[in-house]
Amino acid sequence: DASGLKITNDGYLIGDAKVSRAGNVQNYYGSELGLTGDDASKVFGVYRDPDVVFNEKSMMSLAGRPVTRGHPPGGVSADSWKQLTVGQIGGVIRREGEHVVAPMAIMDSSAVKEVAAGARALSAGYTVEIVAHDGVAEDGTPYQFKQAGELRFNHVAYLPDNNPRAGNTRI
Repeated sequence: DASGLKITNDGYLIGDAKVSRAGNVQNYYGSELGLTGDDASKVFGVYRDPDVVFNEKSMMSLAGRPVTRGHPPGGVSADSWKQLTVGQIGGVIRREGEHVVAPMAIMDSSAVKEVAAGARALSAGYTVEIVAHDGVAEDGTPYQFKQAGELRFNHVAYLPDNNPRAGNTRI
């Protein structure tokens, strides 16, 4: 559904984006969590704790972050920003239900065309502490780890394959 998306006079695509989701369990390979040996190839559930995701400092770390096409290895830095960035997140960050929502502008003409044609799934790149913690999410999904501490956003990727790990994060 493209309702709410607009093309500006400058050719940018703008709209509100569901950037991140909380209260859900996302699956990660052990290797993505820093595990080694037999655990590296196993899949583990990681609970996205609403207290972490919706923490004011965590949410505000999203303001002004770059938008990328897919996740760049190593994230985005001042050294790689010019080569990787296709847009930007605005400064009004808010919670809507289970999502962190922010204004997004896609500014690169090729990316504008790709997103307008349907590549609207999003995935946030961030750092956060992951701790071992067995539990069950509100929807009944078991998990073995959970997020803890302060979440720090690095970028938001739009995904050309429309396959976000978080499920329904979209522009």
